[in-house]
Amino acid sequence: MINQYIKDSKGHKCGVLVAAKNQFTGDITIGWSLCNKRDEFNKDRGQFIALGRARKNRSTIYGDEMIVTSFLPDLVKKNILNGFADRTIRYFHMDEGQDIRVA
Repeated sequence: MINQYIKDSKGHKCGVLVAAKNQFTGDITIGWSLCNKRDEFNKDRGQFIALGRARKNRSTIYGDEMIVTSFLPDLVKKNILNGFADRTIRYFHMDEGQDIRVA
């Protein structure tokens, strides 16, 4: 499992991206969490929520295109497509054409 913090426009941590591999199917999934603007960011809680979403497996990235089948905030999409998906592919030694699921 790998993770990456999501930062707001001021550079403050406000969320977490998690990529995990399903031990039974071998699928790679990405989950996310975002902190409410009124709340204080908590990395453990954020990672717990993101990992739970990763297990739900709702959307798919095909190459550079993300097919979203559930609500996904713009800040999360931007962070996934701007590097985290590539990092996930390298970390899990995925084939070029293999899909990544996003929850």
